[in-house]
Amino acid sequence: MQTISSSKINFSYRSLLFYCLLLFGVSRILFFALAYYLNQVKGFAIAPDYLFSQLDSVWYLMIVKHGYTNHMHLDVFFPLLPLLVKGLVSCTHLTIHIAGQVVVNLAFLFASFLFYYWLAKECGVKTARIGVALLNFTPYSIYFMAFYTESVFLFLSLGFWVAARNKQWLIMSVFGALLSACHPNGVLVLLFAFCFMTWDYIKPSTPIWKIFCFCFLILIPSGLLAYMYYLQVHFGNSLNFVADQHYWSRALGWPSHDVKLAVVNAIYAQPYNFAVYIAGLILSLYLLMRGYYLEALFIPVMTAMAVASGSFVALARYTATLFPMYLAGALLLGSFGTIVATLLTIIAVIVEIYFAYDFIYLWLSHASMVY
Repeated sequence: MQTISSSKINFSYRSLLFYCLLLFGVSRILFFALAYYLNQVKGFAIAPDYLFSQLDSVWYLMIVKHGYTNHMHLDVFFPLLPLLVKGLVSCTHLTIHIAGQVVVNLAFLFASFLFYYWLAKECGVKTARIGVALLNFTPYSIYFMAFYTESVFLFLSLGFWVAARNKQWLIMSVFGALLSACHPNGVLVLLFAFCFMTWDYIKPSTPIWKIFCFCFLILIPSGLLAYMYYLQVHFGNSLNFVADQHYWSRALGWPSHDVKLAVVNAIYAQPYNFAVYIAGLILSLYLLMRGYYLEALFIPVMTAMAVASGSFVALARYTATLFPMYLAGALLLGSFGTIVATLLTIIAVIVEIYFAYDFIYLWLSHASMVY
């Protein structure tokens, strides 16, 4: 398993800050300009400050404003993001949707910092710059800019991963606890935490006292358990977030006994869902070949619930907003010489922007139809 060595590669923290801030600023301005342009030209009539507060963002806005109400079945949306936004609103008196934009964009920026740090330490500055470029200009940036959990989940999962690779087990477990309060999939990092610690500690030379560090793993499901306790107290059912999934066309279990027919129907209905998912699996195999064993498992594990639903709801989004997609892309392009890698990265970013234009158009058109 690959490990971080603080002495392996030296890099400047000043260059980290400058490069990440530059790409963050350019990409956010570009995508907002595209959204503003399409909104004006296509006549969607969405207020500029609400361009990225559409679709599921509306439900998060309602949670921040009114809390969880049983008749709305909003408990499928986990509480960490609403709590962060509510806290910012209380401290700054910003409007809820602006506070939401601040939280998700800061989370994404901090995720970029962590991603650069990890890759620079482990693979070199060239690979780090490629990875951050691919991440900032991904077509799925719409979900990193919207009032969705994706940015916060990305930041927390990278924080978890970097802490685990540095063997900072308490910090890793705290990030894991926050992940379990952020999204239903978050608690699954418990599996990776156990693997990280087992890999490091199950050795004849390991002192017995270090085994007690496994107790930190108890913290990871605490975010989920705290939310379940809240649901039990307020609604009398700690599993309300599971029971209410069907109101949102989500449920575990295949919709048909004919698995082949279910898959064909799902592919026909949303072909891009499977295209992105298959791309994620291929890149995961590449990570496996490069020796990043646990990273190779991250996409299959974190998308397992979407696959198990049989309807494959949001499968593409769940895949393309996870860091192994961009880790694999950075490692692949970074394996070339500097000139070739730079040219390939520029081409990749141009392609990403091209598809981002279509994604932003679809986002706005769906928002205008629903609301």
